[in-house]
This record gives sequence, structure tokens and C-alpha cells, in this order.
Amino acid sequence: MAPQLFQKMLQKSNLRTTHENESFMNHVSDLLQGFPTLYSYGLLGNLVTGVQAAGARLMHIKLKQVKAEQLAGNTGGFFNIIGQLVITAWTGFLAFRRLIPIGAINSTYSLSYNILNSIAAFGPTLTEMRALQPVFDKYQFAQADDGRHKQQLQSSETAITLDHLSYRYAGAQQDALAPISLTIQPHAKIAIQGPSGAGKSTLLGVIAGKLPDYQGSIKLQNIELNQLAPSSLISRVLYVDQAPHIFNGTVRENLELGKTYSDEQLSDALAKADLLADVNRMPQALDTLVGESGKMFSGGQRQRLALTRAFLRMDKRSIMLFDESTNSLSKESAIQIENTFLSIAQLTVIFVSHQIHAENSSLFSKIITL
Repeated sequence: MAPQLFQKMLQKSNLRTTHENESFMNHVSDLLQGFPTLYSYGLLGNLVTGVQAAGARLMHIKLKQVKAEQLAGNTGGFFNIIGQLVITAWTGFLAFRRLIPIGAINSTYSLSYNILNSIAAFGPTLTEMRALQPVFDKYQFAQADDGRHKQQLQSSETAITLDHLSYRYAGAQQDALAPISLTIQPHAKIAIQGPSGAGKSTLLGVIAGKLPDYQGSIKLQNIELNQLAPSSLISRVLYVDQAPHIFNGTVRENLELGKTYSDEQLSDALAKADLLADVNRMPQALDTLVGESGKMFSGGQRQRLALTRAFLRMDKRSIMLFDESTNSLSKESAIQIENTFLSIAQLTVIFVSHQIHAENSSLFSKIITL
């Protein structure tokens, strides 16, 4: 009966654990879906720390649940032991007074067995509590290999040389990117156009280091790309996806991605991406929750948010890759944002699009059709 006294406490504990399990799974799923975004910005550490933080919260709630369960179970065991000791002592007293046969003490054996069995139950309880930690230890991800034994880019002046570069996805019967040879000089502004399936996005994926199993050759500063340390490549190349992931958090958190920027810096970048007015109209502006997978944002707003991330970080990159990154924007907005990037002399810019705008085509040093 004693454990029943803890019934409400156990129910609340189990409910909290269920809710935290759900929160943990949603958070990890959100982080994993955003893996390409975190990789592009060199922020894979956010994946590690995010899972660790969510795991720690879950472990804290789970430990409370285990403690509640053991408190209930051990309380019952305690009263069980006390009851058995009382029965044993009473039996001995009656035998001593010769009120019952001495043989009745044999029953003590059975009672002692029950007592020891109850005490033994504490061992598994302790073991279960200690065994809980390894369940969460598996979320202590090791940092990805930083390529310390690979080469580093030494200069911000980075030429890109393609020599019969091609790519074929596993199981495919033909190349997604047909062999291409090309040299992109530092600070060049390149437009790549062509129909769907021509390999435009695949080419950017290779340059960004997302598709390392390419055929042919691609060199940066005369170093083969697959011989470069991933951290070195990411520190120079920024890839802006056509379908960026929006994390379940605030506008500010989605822009900072674990870094810290002032409101002035955020507002300036938002203005360049033509998103500032939209954000200012939101209930809490920068601190407005965007909803799961950014459901509060339209397709165009999602792209402008990704472009804002790029504006915040372009001073540390020398190569910017845009994969249909303005295709959901109005023509006027797209041209305005594209012109901003194209006007930065020290940047190497590669834009991929189905169709280049005639209004700014003259800003490109080369237009390539695949």
C-alpha cells in the first residue's frame, strides 16, 4: 500500500518525462534537418552543443523520474522489512514464552529469505540509476575530424580551377554534372545558368565541399579540394541554399546561429536582404518565434533570412556561392540583393540561376551555360 501514496507524484513525473522526450526528439530532428545550413556556416559545433543541452535536460527529468520510482519502491520495501522483522521478533518471543512450539521458528527462515530478498532489491535499484548515464553518453558526439593532417588555404586570394570535373550520384546511370574545365580567378563574378538537371547545383555542391567523391579535379590555390581541411574550406567558402532550413527558435537565433551580433548589425543585414520591414512588423521583432521549420515565413522570407545570414558573415569569406538563392523573391528585390553582392570587389561570387536578369548581367565577369 505504501507505494500507492506516491501515485500522483509518479504520474506527474512520468508525464514530465514524456513531454521532455518529445521535446528532445523534436529538437534533435530540427538540428539534423539543419545540418546542411550548419555545415555551410562552419557551425557543426552547434549540432553537438544543441544535442548535449537537450540531452542534459532530458537526463535531469529522467533522473527525477527514477528517483520518484525508487522512493516509492524503497518505501514499500522498508515497510515490508519492518513488518517482517516485527513478525520474526514476535514469533521468537512467543517461542521463548513457550506459547508456541519451538518448531514455529522454522517460519523465520522463510521470513528471513523475504527480508534479504527485499534488501537485495536495493542493489538493482542502484544499478539502474547508475546505468542511466550511458544512455545519454551516446549523445556526447565527438567533433568531426577537422582534417588536421590535411592542407590549409594560406591566402584570401583563392583561384578555383576545374579540370574535367564531373559528378555522378551513387546508383545513377549518368553524370549529374558532365565534365567541365574552367578557371575562376579571385574576385570574379560568375553566373551559371541552364535548365533543371544540368548540374548547376551539383557544381556548387562540389565547390562547397558537400560532394567530396567527385571525378576529375578541382583545386583551390592549386590544392586539390579533397586534400583541404574541411575547416579551412568552410572558412573561405559560404554556400547559400535555395531551400534554407529555418530552426525552431526566434528570428534572432536563426540569424546568429550561436554567434553574437548587435541589434544594429542584425538590422543592417536584414535591411540589405530586404527583410527588415517584415521583421519589425512581427509581434516581438527579432525575438519573435518563427514556429516549427519557420512556418511563419513565406518562401521568399525564408530566402531573405538565409541571405541575411550571408550578409552577417561575408566579411570573413572570400567565395560566395548562391544556389537559386533569390528565385522566390520579386524581380526588383532579387536584383537589388544580387547587385549588393556583385558590387563587393574583394568577393568571388558564383550565382546559379535558371535565368540571369538582363538588368544586372553586365556586372558578371563571365556567364556560363551548362
